[in-house]
Amino acid sequence: METVGTILHLIDLFLFGGYGLFTLVLIIASLFLRHHPVIMGLANAANRIIIFAGLAYLVLWMSALTISLAADLPEDERASLLNRIAGPYAWAYWFQHIFYITLSQLLWFKWIARNRVTRLLIGFLLFLNFEKFVILVTSLHRDYLPSSWSMTQGYSLFGYALLGLTERLLFYGGLCVIYYFVKLEIDKRRDAVN
Repeated sequence: METVGTILHLIDLFLFGGYGLFTLVLIIASLFLRHHPVIMGLANAANRIIIFAGLAYLVLWMSALTISLAADLPEDERASLLNRIAGPYAWAYWFQHIFYITLSQLLWFKWIARNRVTRLLIGFLLFLNFEKFVILVTSLHRDYLPSSWSMTQGYSLFGYALLGLTERLLFYGGLCVIYYFVKLEIDKRRDAVN
C-alpha cells in the first residue's frame, strides 16, 4: 500500500510538476524558433507523456483506494480513512485527484494540446496545487523568524528550490527527448517498410 502511495507522489512530483516546467521552457523556445519540428515534436511528446501519467495516476489512485477500503485496518485507521473520503472536508481529498486526472486528460483535445496558452495554464495548475500551497505556507510561517536564520546550514531555501526545479525539469525533459527520438525512429522504420 505504501508503494502505491509513493508511486502516486512521484507521478505528482516529477511528471505533473515536470510538465509544468517543461511546458514553460518549450513555450519560451517556441517564441524564438517558431514552428520548428523538434519543438513541436517535443511538445507533442510532453502532452502524450502527461496523458499517460494521468491515466496511470487514475489507475493507481483507484487501486490504492480500493485496497485501503478492502484491507483489514484497525478501527481508528478505518474511521480516519472514511472521514477523509466522506467527511466534512472530503471535497479537498477528491478535488486534488480528480483535478490531476481531468487536467491531464484535457490534452486529448487537439485544440487544447496545440494552444500554447492552454498548455501553459494546464502546466501551471499541475505544477502548483493546493497541497503544495498548504505545505509551503505552513512550513514557512515560522522558518523565517530572525532567531532561526543562523540555524540554516548548507544550501539556502532558494538553493534547494532551484535544485528541485532543475531535477524535475531534467527528468521530464529527458523523458520527453527519449519519447521523441524513439517515436521518430519508429516512424522512420514504418515509412521504410511501406
